[in-house]
Amino acid sequence: MQPENNAPTVLVVFGVTGDLFAKKIASALSELFRKQKLPEKFRVVGFSRRDLNTNIFRKEITPSVCSPSTLGIVKLFSYVQGFFDEQKSYDRLLAELKKIDAKWGMCSHKLFYLAVPPSLYPLILKNIASSKLSKTCSEEGRFTRILIEKPFGSDEKSAEKLDALIKKTFKENQIYRIDHYLAKEMLQNVFNFRVSHGLFGKEWSDKTVEKIEVRLLEEIGVEDRGAFYDGIGALRDMGQSHISQMLAVTTMDKPRNDSASSYRAARAEVLGKLTPDTKFLFREQYHDYRTIKGVVPNSQTETYFKTRAFLKSPQWKGVEIVMESGKKMGEMRKEIVVYLKNGKKLLFQFEPEEAIFNDGVKLLLKENPEKTAAYQKILSDCIAGDQTLFVSSSEVKNSWKFTDKIIRAWRAKKIPLVIK
Repeated sequence: MQPENNAPTVLVVFGVTGDLFAKKIASALSELFRKQKLPEKFRVVGFSRRDLNTNIFRKEITPSVCSPSTLGIVKLFSYVQGFFDEQKSYDRLLAELKKIDAKWGMCSHKLFYLAVPPSLYPLILKNIASSKLSKTCSEEGRFTRILIEKPFGSDEKSAEKLDALIKKTFKENQIYRIDHYLAKEMLQNVFNFRVSHGLFGKEWSDKTVEKIEVRLLEEIGVEDRGAFYDGIGALRDMGQSHISQMLAVTTMDKPRNDSASSYRAARAEVLGKLTPDTKFLFREQYHDYRTIKGVVPNSQTETYFKTRAFLKSPQWKGVEIVMESGKKMGEMRKEIVVYLKNGKKLLFQFEPEEAIFNDGVKLLLKENPEKTAAYQKILSDCIAGDQTLFVSSSEVKNSWKFTDKIIRAWRAKKIPLVIK
């Protein structure tokens, strides 16, 4: 069965030869193809600097989509070799898009996915605008949309600057800011559980909740991402994005209606009320972090942080919120823990398994979850034009306000970086 939004669509992936496409996007597209959840007329155009042609690119990408039922998707891929800072490269890309439209005999929707390091966002955005890629045709009802991975800036000021640059070319309803945790089914289950479970109803507040813990602990270290990670650290990498959104979904008011704008406004409102407890700050770096390629010798980047926060809201007055994330922690624990005033505990577990526990009793277990389920949701929702599980500009602004307060407190209080 084909999706309701079945208009011809072209997905353009900038940085298509990188890890994100090979490990996440390609596999997600393969699964959507297998499930017949892509439009009947659908193409993927890869854009990168490697000297490839379409045939070689298809051969290279085949292992990522390799199964008897999905090999047909390879025929939907084409490749344009080019440089992100070269205008002629964007002209070649525009010509490829026009060729696809001409073959179909109609204008197609265009989705631009920036699967590149954040440092390249400004350059690509400027060239998309100057090359008129965002205006490939004027047929009524056709749209262009842009998908952008986190991080959205490195602080509130840089996030606002990036936002202003994006909005020179795209309107807010065309911008799909990705935080893949929002697209995880388990996080959606958190909200569904709290609003539908008979134990709580409207009393999901300080009347029933004592404390909330949100943690993302990883067993692995930074690995080969030293150049990217150093100078960013655990707080900016995980706290400002995933952990903030996990908390927002856990504590936000029920949206006024089922519209995307209502859900995003509810999350933004919570994030705007989030205040750190600057008396409870801890940061740490694992012992061999500085030996990683790309990391400066005396790096002060934290690979683990823990902080406490509260919500400036009558509904959550006095409820303690603990947030922590780190790499090379000896175990993987990704979860939301809600301590109730009746002495019981709710555990929403994302990894090592997807499950919900009520005081140790397993209520829900998702067996063999699909590894690319979140990216399937990201792609299908963008095609359908549903922004519910994408981050709004207000959410970005409010989460950075909170994060910047912690960083300023670290500096002002000279919180030591513990080497474990």
